[in-house]
Amino acid sequence: MKKIVSKKRLIGALIIIVLIAVAIVSNPDMQSLLMGRDSIKVSFQSGVEHTAMPYANKMLLVSAEGIRAVDEKGQNAWNVVYAMTSPQVLVKDEFIMVADVNGTQINVYEKDKLLWNVKTEKEILTSKINDKGYVAVATDELGYKGVVNVFDSNGKEVFKWHSGEGYIGDIDIAHDGTLAVAQLMTDRESVYTRIMFVDIKGKKDARCIGEIEGMTMRVCFNENDDLIAIADCGLFCYDDDGELRYSNDFGGRIPTTCNIENEDNMVFVFEGGLNNSVLESYSEKGKLRGKHEADGKIKTLDVNGEYILYSTIGSVKRISPKGELKSEMPVKGDVKGMQMFSDRNSFISLGGSSAEILKIK
Repeated sequence: MKKIVSKKRLIGALIIIVLIAVAIVSNPDMQSLLMGRDSIKVSFQSGVEHTAMPYANKMLLVSAEGIRAVDEKGQNAWNVVYAMTSPQVLVKDEFIMVADVNGTQINVYEKDKLLWNVKTEKEILTSKINDKGYVAVATDELGYKGVVNVFDSNGKEVFKWHSGEGYIGDIDIAHDGTLAVAQLMTDRESVYTRIMFVDIKGKKDARCIGEIEGMTMRVCFNENDDLIAIADCGLFCYDDDGELRYSNDFGGRIPTTCNIENEDNMVFVFEGGLNNSVLESYSEKGKLRGKHEADGKIKTLDVNGEYILYSTIGSVKRISPKGELKSEMPVKGDVKGMQMFSDRNSFISLGGSSAEILKIK
């Protein structure tokens, strides 16, 4: 009788052990701890394209269906649901702006709380937000090459400016409310760009602060309210008075991608001569800090402070602004995008149907 009871107890104990083991193995955090893994998988709906954007200590996974905020462990923090065709998402301090490019919807959130939303009369070309929550939106308009509307932090329209002669290439709005517009001009033999400064308070007339040969792809105010303009011919910087601080000629090369949000580490990627990519970093004064030749085509890029991450097939590399290789991290599948968390301890790598959070080495 004692042997039968002992066997029953043994079988019961084994069942409990198995159940505990299954629970541990199925927990992603315990998997990483026990197996020494430095990655956490984050799943999302297959066939839905996602982009990533850091926000505070979270990462926003953005799609046409909404926003999902996850922490560094891959756990959901909050969600926002909307329906847009081509969402453009920008983060500035606590504000999240979502604009439907080629649509008419603009939403502004603080975390998952909708602060305000508006519908534009015509299709949105591009939009920007500043740290005060003011949003500038460029749209089409009948009879003009384009128009820019500015909304305050409550969603009230406070300014409207018609482009007139030039098509609108890009816009930005500074901390002090100055509106910068890149007007693409076609009244000469070749396309050129007029960089306009517009006072949204209406106290000063709009003025052209400079003309750039070729097409200007991006304009961006930095933390000092200097304006950085990236054209197909080079890099230009104007101070808050509209004076040209410096310019750098790209020597006939056109950047395939760039990141100019980090003031003293502006990064540009160019085509290399060996079926590869060349990455260059520039200081806030426009001086070349370093150059790095990748061993393949750079597919995606992210920059955060002095950290530069880029991906090629099968791996993500971290380099310094001087171009020195610091580490290399293997990744699975095709990397369609990646972003670092704000603390630079980890990054998220986006694939076609899932994402992977990896430690930065």
